Amino acid sequence: MENAADALRMAAGVLIALLLISLFIMVFTRIGGLENDREHQKLERETNEFNAKFTSYDKPLMYGTDVVSCLGSAISNNKIANSSFRAHPDGTYNPDVAESINIEFRLNRDIIQKVEIYKSNPRLAGEWEWESTTETTMLSAGGKVYTLELKPDLLQRDREEYEKIENIAVNPGNFISDRIINGNRREKTDQSGFEDFKSRIFRCTQVQYNSVGRVCLLHFEEIETN
Repeated sequence: MENAADALRMAAGVLIALLLISLFIMVFTRIGGLENDREHQKLERETNEFNAKFTSYDKPLMYGTDVVSCLGSAISNNKIANSSFRAHPDGTYNPDVAESINIEFRLNRDIIQKVEIYKSNPRLAGEWEWESTTETTMLSAGGKVYTLELKPDLLQRDREEYEKIENIAVNPGNFISDRIINGNRREKTDQSGFEDFKSRIFRCTQVQYNSVGRVCLLHFEEIETN
């Protein structure tokens, strides 16, 4: 009888131990699940916030100022997102980084830099009168698609075009510079082409998402206007 009682106590102890182990496993699994849920919710929230910054430009009609704003946000975002990589530290698109984003746009007409030349008014001291305007092409149309993605084997021309895009996007403004030339003239210069770009009309024609659900591409097309 005594042996049977010991056996029962031993069996009960083993059963209790198994129950405790099962309870610990269940609690640990539940805690791990809660942590995973929180991490998933955080990632989903960050993804939604990231996407919202760029899907706000998914519009059928907008001025060039919106495209410039989108380009500026993308370049600034990419400089931060790519900072842990040796490649693409300049704000260009890095497809290997989930947070990096590419912006493309196509123009119908060239983006022009205008330089307005003024001369002093001989009748009114301190007054200037317009004399002439010279124009320089900053970005050419002709069916070309401009992009923040630069290939490893890029040409110097591609790098120079990207720098022009960055200048328009990161330093928007009239870039007016007045200076005396030969003592009686000055020029008013739109150095980047922003003044021309901002008044164009565009539409967003494509939005793409990467494998983690983040926006990785927006494509804009200039709308022909009369």
